Amino acid sequence: MTSNPSLLVHPDEATSLWKSVLHAPSPRLSAATREALAQHTRPLERRTDELRVAIDSAELESWLRGGQLAALETSLQTLTDGATALALVPTDRVGSIADPGFSFASFIASPVNAATRARALAFARSAGADGAALAIHGGRGSGKTHLLRAIATQLTEQGKEPLVACGAERLSLDLIAAIGRDDVDRFRAHFDEAAALVVDDLESLVGRDATQEELARALHALCDRGVPIAVALSRPADRLPGLVESLRAALARFTPLETRAPEWETRVAIVVAHARRWGAEPSDPVAAFLATKLRSVLGHLDATLTRLMTRASAGNALFDLEVVKRLLNETGEKPAEISTGDVFNAVARQFDVRVRDLRSQSRSARVTVPRQVAMYLVRRYCGLSYPEIGRLFARHHTTALHSDRVVQGQLADNTSLRAAVVLVEKELLRLSEGGG
Repeated sequence: MTSNPSLLVHPDEATSLWKSVLHAPSPRLSAATREALAQHTRPLERRTDELRVAIDSAELESWLRGGQLAALETSLQTLTDGATALALVPTDRVGSIADPGFSFASFIASPVNAATRARALAFARSAGADGAALAIHGGRGSGKTHLLRAIATQLTEQGKEPLVACGAERLSLDLIAAIGRDDVDRFRAHFDEAAALVVDDLESLVGRDATQEELARALHALCDRGVPIAVALSRPADRLPGLVESLRAALARFTPLETRAPEWETRVAIVVAHARRWGAEPSDPVAAFLATKLRSVLGHLDATLTRLMTRASAGNALFDLEVVKRLLNETGEKPAEISTGDVFNAVARQFDVRVRDLRSQSRSARVTVPRQVAMYLVRRYCGLSYPEIGRLFARHHTTALHSDRVVQGQLADNTSLRAAVVLVEKELLRLSEGGG
């Protein structure tokens, strides 16, 4: 069973992978930066296709501008051969035991789910004092797991320890291990000693009759003791095929609570709420596009926003719909590499200067600003180190470093510069998609 009950996950795999990411070779991550990242982040969960990590909201802007978060995303992709996406969850409570993405406060309820959220919250606050147990059911993307984790967090904060919280798959694996050790009594005692029980994905026990029988025994015993219990499943228990009769009878004592997939308008509100955690305000077209694109898989929203925020450097990640579409690479084709020549040509066209001017010794403002922008973009899109950029421009590496920081510092306040950089980035993104 999980030692961190409010998460409903085993965090060990996430912790191990995150340590590997933080220590992976990267020119953008100094020893001091790695130490700061370790202090201001917390691995939450490793899923099949993503790694969830809480990150201190106060540090987001500096790490985004410095490219450190983009470097972490690249390291994770390299370590997992592109199979695992990074899902950063900004929070001002990195040290909290709970996943900030799965609280009652972060559950954006559609009109049809408002009563369901209120009932789940009332159950958690009363710690099942009325003797009721909840069986939350709903389809994919309906929010049932979100509510279940929120209940677990609330019960933990109210001192319901020990709280047994896990997915049904974990129950089955733990029973297998107990049978192998000839120690099923210890497996049962873990339930008997619980002050609360939360179990997700009961439908995964179909065909695993021994685990169902053990769970049914535990549910009956805990219900008789008035222990708060909440479970989640895809359908109402009486309509879920494959359950053994003892488990179906135990679940008949539970109060059913239905969650429904959020309507389009609620999905838009969810996108906006998640974006604001990053300190970003998405444009209406972008919020609508993401809500439509993600549909019932809003669980991937944090990974999607991480990808957008780390890849768009000019503050337009959630404003320009064309940029968003290109960053998400809807075509599914592998982007072509962006060369330094591509950057030189795009910057020269945008600022109406010659490519050779960018490499010249001219200190004219007409040339200095585009040169600084070119250094900034070469750093971001071509992955060159500051010494390499310095040699490319026939300058010392400190000049490249200074230029990069100057552009980063001005993008937030200099509207005309930001607009120019956005246009250059658009052209580079078109090139990366093979658009010419």
